[in-house]
Amino acid sequence: MDSQSMLLLSRQLAIGYYEGPYAIPSGPDFSYAEYTRIIAARQADSDIARKERAYWFSRLDTLPGPLRLPHKNGATMTVQHPGFRNQLHRIDSARWAAVRHQITSRGLEPSTVLMVVFAEMLSMQSGQNHFCFNVKFQDRVRGIHDEVDDIVGNFDAAMLAEMDFRDGGEMLVQRARRVQKMVLEDLAHSSLVTATQVTAELNKRRDTPHKTYSPVTFESKFPLVRKLKKMDSQDRMFLFEPLVEENVTYHNHATAGMELDHQVRTPVIIPGICRDCH
Repeated sequence: MDSQSMLLLSRQLAIGYYEGPYAIPSGPDFSYAEYTRIIAARQADSDIARKERAYWFSRLDTLPGPLRLPHKNGATMTVQHPGFRNQLHRIDSARWAAVRHQITSRGLEPSTVLMVVFAEMLSMQSGQNHFCFNVKFQDRVRGIHDEVDDIVGNFDAAMLAEMDFRDGGEMLVQRARRVQKMVLEDLAHSSLVTATQVTAELNKRRDTPHKTYSPVTFESKFPLVRKLKKMDSQDRMFLFEPLVEENVTYHNHATAGMELDHQVRTPVIIPGICRDCH
């Protein structure tokens, strides 16, 4: 279940808690099962799917190799009980407000700059200046039904983001603008083709079956773009989804098959649930 779905359920919980269960509005007539059947049919046979596959598959020969993360004492990831260890760093609101102002005043989205800074850290740690990692986002395809925004399900998606830092003289703002332009173009070709499909084709061409192409995932809870209208006859919202989170005491979220799962988030107060909070 994605975060927007969690938000929908949390709003209904707030209504039920304050107004009673009979005040909870009825669910949409359109279902997530119907949505997935429509998407599957488009993935199997549609002009959009063929166009997106051509876009990604034409780049396979030039995409860089997988990111090689350094491991403690040269150890490999083949361990008896693999798992994630959560690390948390907080930025106070005043500092983030100042940073965000600097970002947006230059026509950039916070998610783009955070992604580039994260990628630069990966570059320094790995010694690589050209690599890919997975970017998770939420993608609800409009035009399928008027109630797409009201259904509960898993609308999480992922794509490969190529980071090319071979130009050592490139400044952060220049790099972020270039990456933002590239990511928007990639997102425009990622409604029906996923990072998993691109990775599978890449492994097939390079004769590396069952190999995870990139062991790193980046996920930001800030919007990447507000709205992209009428793209390939679709009206789509691309979000690095908002997380329903306030005073979290325990959090355990990890992407399967990854060595590093980096998430950027900001607290979001659920309307109605905290109306009596002080």
